[in-house]
Amino acid sequence: MPVVKYNEGIYTELAFTVATGAVVTLPSTTTIGGSAVVALGNITSSSTTAAAFTVTNSGIFTGASVTSVVANSATTGTVSLITANGLTSGHVLSLVSTGTIVTTGDVLSVAANTATTSTGIVRVSATGLTEGFAMVITSGGANLTTGGALNISNGASTAGVAVVIASTGVMTTTAGLLTLTGNSATTAAGLLRVNGNGLTTGNAVVVTSSGVIATTGSLVSLVTTGMTTGSMLNLSHTTAAIASGGSLLRLTSTSIDTGTTTGTLLDLAATATVVGTLVKLTSASLTSGKGLVFTLAGLTTGAAIDTTGIAATKQNFNMNSTTGSTAAPQTNAPIGFFKIGIGGTDQWVPYYDAS
Repeated sequence: MPVVKYNEGIYTELAFTVATGAVVTLPSTTTIGGSAVVALGNITSSSTTAAAFTVTNSGIFTGASVTSVVANSATTGTVSLITANGLTSGHVLSLVSTGTIVTTGDVLSVAANTATTSTGIVRVSATGLTEGFAMVITSGGANLTTGGALNISNGASTAGVAVVIASTGVMTTTAGLLTLTGNSATTAAGLLRVNGNGLTTGNAVVVTSSGVIATTGSLVSLVTTGMTTGSMLNLSHTTAAIASGGSLLRLTSTSIDTGTTTGTLLDLAATATVVGTLVKLTSASLTSGKGLVFTLAGLTTGAAIDTTGIAATKQNFNMNSTTGSTAAPQTNAPIGFFKIGIGGTDQWVPYYDAS
């Protein structure tokens, strides 16, 4: 039978039960067998709806933590473990706040500012996924103005990478590493934006591949089905003047290309156009410059421009007419000749002084 002594509490060698609703208060110095009670606590419950363990604080709390787990001597162990092997549509951990969180407030804060070579401060592993997602982030929707769903800051990093997406799988069909979808966007100024205002000799976007890309494969593919008066690719330059050595678009190949059925450097094809203009070069301000320049110093038996694909009865060139010399060509001696190929045969065409 329990023995109660003044100023000593309850002493018993038998188990006893605290009635439902009763409150037992243990001082922070309470020990069992010389060890703190907090180190020996074990709560067992078979409840299906009620909480097995609850901590309630109704005060306007401004301290460091309502609950605290401290294990500063831990090295390779796990400080806190939650196991829910029977879970299906529930949650292992749910963090909820109805407060108006502002500025630096947050629902979850993870800090490990002294970490150096860690391969993952936060790890999410779901190797059994088939159709689901390892992580879903949902932002404010229509009320979101200048914020965003995800903000990654790499600080003053010089050699590191802010985001790495990698896969060792042999991807086929529609599989991919990154998909951006904004099908309801109308006047968006850019669903994907890359800003690099400090760039000098670097690159804003680099796409590389050592794979053997053949037939229908491509390193970059742009597809549009509803375009009418817009542009599929718009390269715009303002303010600074492009000097010698600069260009808005540069296509370079250092390999010894031998393709003849397609343009190895630039291939333009329109298989259904009937009355449209395929290529147009426009400049209302050009005066002493040149509209088109070919520099082919190594050309021998080839041609700078080949129009043999045009039917013999059609115009190869359509030029403006003007008043020239009033004398018949045969009465004036040509001042030179230029060579063109007609039907695969070299022909010399004379030209005369414009006066």
